[in-house]
Amino acid sequence: MCIRDSSYVLPNHKQLGEEDLGQLLRLWLSYLPLQHDRIEMNEAHLRLVSAVLGYSEVVLGSSLSNLPTVVRTLFDIVQARLGTAETLQSVSVVLNQMSTHQQMGPVVHETFEKFTPEQQAKIKAILSPHNQSH
Repeated sequence: MCIRDSSYVLPNHKQLGEEDLGQLLRLWLSYLPLQHDRIEMNEAHLRLVSAVLGYSEVVLGSSLSNLPTVVRTLFDIVQARLGTAETLQSVSVVLNQMSTHQQMGPVVHETFEKFTPEQQAKIKAILSPHNQSH
């Protein structure tokens, strides 16, 4: 199974057992963010955003067990600018939504603090409200 196929499983996730689905999601997340093939990279990162928005309870896992990995991946995408402006905008919107969520917010902020000051500055510049409107 290739990385692209993994995200296509989500609409049919109920057909998989919880353990199999968990393993598949962890495998898929371990390959993200993509960094080399610009087209595949952009598509994969948009699929991650769609998966988080459409299947958050599945992607984030029981008790939000996958949340730190997802948040780290989203921050990596932003700070390294791994995608088109549309992709970065979508990732930024999801991160901003997560950061204000009662349960997810603390994990988002803890993950952000693990970046270097330089990386934090890049992330802040991209996530700023000024950049959200473009």
